[in-house]
Amino acid sequence: LDGNKLVRLPDAFVQGSLSISLKTLSLKKNGLGSKEITKLASFINLENLYLDDNAIQEIPNNYCKEIAELDTLSLNDNHILSIGPDTFGKLRLKELHLARNGIQTIHEDALSKMYYLNTLDLSHNQLSTLTLPSNMPRLRQLDLSHNALTTFPANLDRFPKIDILDLSNNLLTSLPSITIYSTDNRIDMLDFSNNRLTEIFTTFEGRIDKLRLAGNSLSHIPISAF
Repeated sequence: LDGNKLVRLPDAFVQGSLSISLKTLSLKKNGLGSKEITKLASFINLENLYLDDNAIQEIPNNYCKEIAELDTLSLNDNHILSIGPDTFGKLRLKELHLARNGIQTIHEDALSKMYYLNTLDLSHNQLSTLTLPSNMPRLRQLDLSHNALTTFPANLDRFPKIDILDLSNNLLTSLPSITIYSTDNRIDMLDFSNNRLTEIFTTFEGRIDKLRLAGNSLSHIPISAF
């Protein structure tokens, strides 16, 4: 149902037989608002829900808690400014996409129950600080590029499966004294380009396929970090 002019979801649609059988629902590029998307909780067997490019200004608390098997939730290109502590409740998501919203704040408990998350995209927002929960052991891809981060996200050294980390195009002036590693002994990409880095105290362990540090203010290369 992508690319239509839907602003309301009729009862016949959300309460019909599809609400039981449907696994993937895509409603990208419509005009659905925050209140209207609460009706989608009736699709109790959904695994993938795409709500990109709508008119969503906030995500209701405990959103879609009735959908126990929801793996992917995509809300890119909406108008969401903040994420509260109870937004996602006990959802067992594997992928969460919130790029290009204008998000300014994310409560430190908002992602605290995301034990199964492996992909998190928060790129192209307005985040200046971010505290990530330490209990996302399966996180592999984290995109925080194109924000306004001035400090390194707290707890970022506690994700042993990370293989893609993008912090490019922020306002970072230094990388802290932590160790970034992967228990798989391989990291596909670390991108810290286009920040304001003058110092790197971070230690990188294991095989790194791509490390990007272009467009910073580094006056020396800290060999001990590698």
